[in-house]
Amino acid sequence: MHLERFEHLVDAYGPDLIDWPVEDRAAAETLLRDSREAQDLVHSARQLNAALDDYQVAAPSPDFESMLLDMSPPAPRREVRKSRGFTWAGLRFLTSASAALACAAFGLVVGFSVQDAPAETVTSDEADAFVSVAFSSYDETFWKGEEG
Repeated sequence: MHLERFEHLVDAYGPDLIDWPVEDRAAAETLLRDSREAQDLVHSARQLNAALDDYQVAAPSPDFESMLLDMSPPAPRREVRKSRGFTWAGLRFLTSASAALACAAFGLVVGFSVQDAPAETVTSDEADAFVSVAFSSYDETFWKGEEG
């Protein structure tokens, strides 16, 4: 392992080799044992970690919080529009509901009129022939007539 790679791994994973990827540990231990520069890098990283662990941030004063809030921009004003009757969304809903109601009424009318129809429907021979030709193969004699 080169010293540059070792320095990169110290920066990325810290000075403790146990936190490093397994595939890099053996080469890092060898370099650390043989290189004074690698030992200095680990020592410096440990000192930095200790300094960061000891660092305390003071709580902000109420004056500072107030100053920050005073500097913040005001919330955007939202315009309230006065509605004039139906909105477009309300009109679309009303149109859709009216169409659905008309379809339902038409279905009820058709349903009740079918109930009044005679129970047995008589079909003519021509109608039977037409249906059988429509659902089966095309027969030219039907379409040309009997003269064919």
